[in-house]
Amino acid sequence: MNSELLSLCKCGARTDNGILCRACEGLRKFDDIEEPDEDSYETDPKLIQRMEKNYNLKFELDAAAKDYNTKCDSFLSDALHQEWIVDNPNISKIIKKDVWCNGPHSLNEEFIMRADAQHKKHNINICMIVPTNCQSMGTWHKLIESEKQIITENHPLLKRPSFFKRGKKTKFSSRNAYRVIVWRKKCQ
Repeated sequence: MNSELLSLCKCGARTDNGILCRACEGLRKFDDIEEPDEDSYETDPKLIQRMEKNYNLKFELDAAAKDYNTKCDSFLSDALHQEWIVDNPNISKIIKKDVWCNGPHSLNEEFIMRADAQHKKHNINICMIVPTNCQSMGTWHKLIESEKQIITENHPLLKRPSFFKRGKKTKFSSRNAYRVIVWRKKCQ
């Protein structure tokens, strides 16, 4: 790619199309009413409760939600550009809470990179589910299965989950198997 053709997206990322980076373009699609089918599924609340119990977490921030489908009291609708923390103006304090994330599938790689960066920056617990086919990404090998990565847990989700569509449980289980990634905060 010719470096003269590269420009910056409104978020500051490099882009080759002169308008939006891949993440911003994906978020624009995610915000549209006509979302890509794989991006419009909602997580079953029972699955989230199971993740909290299995991994000893209490999710208070949903990193990939809208006001109509959030699974937590607080949520982010632009997680690739927002900090994954809760800013409480009533007490003038930033609160670091356990984060739940089932990001849009068209942006799996970007969400894995962002979760890893937010974990390192804020020392927070993050639990994310991703389709098993993400294991073939270079990002996966660099950030999840690297010998240097000692904080990340990587577990199979033993059953293919059922998701919700527009608040109603779908008839069938997911066609994908899933992995659970947990970034644990470091003890201080």
